[in-house]
Amino acid sequence: MMGKTLGQKIKTIRLNLGKNMEEFGELVDKANKGLVSRWESDKSIPGIERLHIIAQLGNMTLEELMETENVNSLLEKSIGLESHLDLSLYNLQDLRKTLTKITKRYKEYEEKYKDDKELLLETYKAEFRTIEEVNKFLNDEIDINNNLVKELRELIKVIQNITYSEVFKSIDRQSITKRQTNFPLESLFTSGINITLDDKLLTKDDKERALQILNLVFK
Repeated sequence: MMGKTLGQKIKTIRLNLGKNMEEFGELVDKANKGLVSRWESDKSIPGIERLHIIAQLGNMTLEELMETENVNSLLEKSIGLESHLDLSLYNLQDLRKTLTKITKRYKEYEEKYKDDKELLLETYKAEFRTIEEVNKFLNDEIDINNNLVKELRELIKVIQNITYSEVFKSIDRQSITKRQTNFPLESLFTSGINITLDDKLLTKDDKERALQILNLVFK
């Protein structure tokens, strides 16, 4: 599987097991079909625990499974997830505004149809159906939002693991044991370490944006 992306490797492992996405997800800590699809399309990656399970299913080590991934590629995925999260938050705000508008209309109906109780009742029923539909969309969007936040948190954990590996790979293992627990991920962005993304060196503003992602996830 040398040269394949993580998503391609996961798909190959699934196909070698003769499983569809739903069946494979059940083996990987009950991940749903949509999440498996996002893994295979390299839009997201499994959490560290699920990565261990997938590596076992593929009869390989975690290092072999992750050999094509690095901090830069994972940061790119985190930025993509952040964009989806921004869109989800916008949708939530829009749906809440819609509910607020409907609620305000009730008072207008009371005044407009005060002499026609039957018409007022029918109007209320129609608006209630609208509220039910908006509430359904709202609940669905909340689920999407929660899942995105969870994915982002898991991705940050994986980045943290890989960061430790890359930063300390040339340091004696005894000093790793002493220093690793005191190395915050934020140091990656505030230190002089150069980070590239799509062959472009991240600027100070880019690093500050990455820190904003961390603050969003761990606030």
